[in-house]
Amino acid sequence: MYDYIDSISDKKQKLTLQNMQMLINKELIPEDMSFYGKLFLFNKFLKTCKKGIFYTLIPAAIDFISNNFDADLIDNGEVILQKTWDNVYKKAMEPMREYLKSHKDEMLKKLNQALFDEMANKYSQGNISKWEMDSISFYYHDHELIKAAPYYDNFFELSEEPEIEYSFTGNNGQEVKVYKLHKIIGTVIDKDKMHNTVTLLTPTGVVLVKIYKNQFALYDKQLSQRGEDGKKHVIEASWFKRGNKLMVQGIRRGDNFIPKKMKKSIFPVISKIINVSDDGELTFQYERAEVVE
Repeated sequence: MYDYIDSISDKKQKLTLQNMQMLINKELIPEDMSFYGKLFLFNKFLKTCKKGIFYTLIPAAIDFISNNFDADLIDNGEVILQKTWDNVYKKAMEPMREYLKSHKDEMLKKLNQALFDEMANKYSQGNISKWEMDSISFYYHDHELIKAAPYYDNFFELSEEPEIEYSFTGNNGQEVKVYKLHKIIGTVIDKDKMHNTVTLLTPTGVVLVKIYKNQFALYDKQLSQRGEDGKKHVIEASWFKRGNKLMVQGIRRGDNFIPKKMKKSIFPVISKIINVSDDGELTFQYERAEVVE
């Protein structure tokens, strides 16, 4: 896996100013060279402000040039000749160019490690079982949750009819049955929006979870939020995405598991498992992400 990640991590053989954006994104610009990162970004911004042979300047751009260069470069207090600025920028970035040359080996090593780490974080979190589920949607080795399985209920050992924990007489005089709740854990391998069902591969077999329509919509919705760039960005994908691991609280009824929650229940009907430790300890997310409208 790590050999494969190393081969796809787009490692660089040399560094030039063309790699500045990447160095900035990876936070690899040294503190004493931070000005050149700001200058690079400023120049990139100016490229979006072309008008004829000039760059038009907003107040913040005028301040940047005035504070760091000769204010006389600015024509009519609001524009600067493209050719003039391009020459100033090229000369001003020379120390950064020389730094990349003299620290080539050090900077290349840091950048390539950052590129490798980025790919490793994307593709190799967890163990070999998780990699199998992510890539081929089944476990050849043990289930990811096998070590946690003894602490949760085995669906196939539950009674096919819900167990009554206790009952009481309601206001209308009829008997009200309160069922004993169980918790099962597993990995999502399929969902059916038409029938509001999720197929969960538990450590002991496949279970069909039949969910109430409103509950299904709540956990299946992809949550997005509009960013400062005006575009919508995904904050959290559906919890029913293939490969996600869930704990579901509810009852068995026939061949299905039905999510349920009582007033005294500590846990929600569905919890997302966000981490599995080597000894099987689970970390949960109990609520959907918050989105600012």
